[in-house]
Amino acid sequence: MKKQKKRVLITSIILVLAITLLSINCGDEDESNNDTGSGNWIPLTNGSTWTYKGDFTNELGMQVFVVEKIVIVGDTTVSGDGTYKSIIDSITYTLKSSFIDSTWTEVTREYLGKTSTFYKSGIPKMGGITWYDILKIPAKVGDTWQPDPADTTSYAKTEAFEDVKIDSLNKTFTNCVKVKSYELDEQSLDYKTQYAWFADGVGLIKSTVESPTASFTMQLTSYTIK
Repeated sequence: MKKQKKRVLITSIILVLAITLLSINCGDEDESNNDTGSGNWIPLTNGSTWTYKGDFTNELGMQVFVVEKIVIVGDTTVSGDGTYKSIIDSITYTLKSSFIDSTWTEVTREYLGKTSTFYKSGIPKMGGITWYDILKIPAKVGDTWQPDPADTTSYAKTEAFEDVKIDSLNKTFTNCVKVKSYELDEQSLDYKTQYAWFADGVGLIKSTVESPTASFTMQLTSYTIK
């Protein structure tokens, strides 16, 4: 009986020590990786531009090349706190296969914003603007939120801070915020998983989308921050 009690006591001590060490390690990791509040994850300055490129193969076996250019063209007024900007989003698609070679461009006016708690993306819909919360700030590993106000199943999480190499720029951006999101694609009506990386003072540098119909990656190829 005494030996059994001794074993239980030793096991309890080991468990307490393990939990204590785990708590210390987790605390150190969070402290070194979290944003202190100074991170400029999407610079909202008039005249700033970003260009991205990517390609993928669609469900019909056609190769699709995508070039997207975003330009902040000026201020816009939105009720509530924060800074809001109007942007021009220009996307050029090139569709290639053995029987087709077609290129077209879609240009839309959209919006970017920043409040005390979120960076936001605004999409014109039904005569108004629907705002999506794309990054919670200050960025903290483990934070979760609902990015789409109309979709209660949408989910986003700040997963990590990590270094990201962008081959098109031959540059490695350090300590980038990695965000994972999960939401319904309104065009395909399939749920998609997206990963996005934001670099301090630069903005979005890379995004990867995975869905049942297609998976592709967009990378930053050029940018100008005013």
